[in-house]
Amino acid sequence: MSKWYKAVCPICKSNNVVPIEYGFPGFEMKEEAMRGKIHLGGCMIMEDNPEWHCKSCHYEWQTDHPHDGRVIFLECGEIEEDCLCE
Repeated sequence: MSKWYKAVCPICKSNNVVPIEYGFPGFEMKEEAMRGKIHLGGCMIMEDNPEWHCKSCHYEWQTDHPHDGRVIFLECGEIEEDCLCE
């Protein structure tokens, strides 16, 4: 399945969704992230990394497991269960 098909967030049903790209970002990847075309997922490339990021509710998930995702808090950048902001 192509990463560039238009995904819909399984949580908030928004179509404000972008693919998550992993690895050390070069100039082109940084530009795409700044334009909001992709979300940078970090340098750690693992099999169970999320593939999609909802820009509306910040939910991240894999295509094959849409309801097993995670929420990333903007304030601290941590996964919901690891957040220390509250």
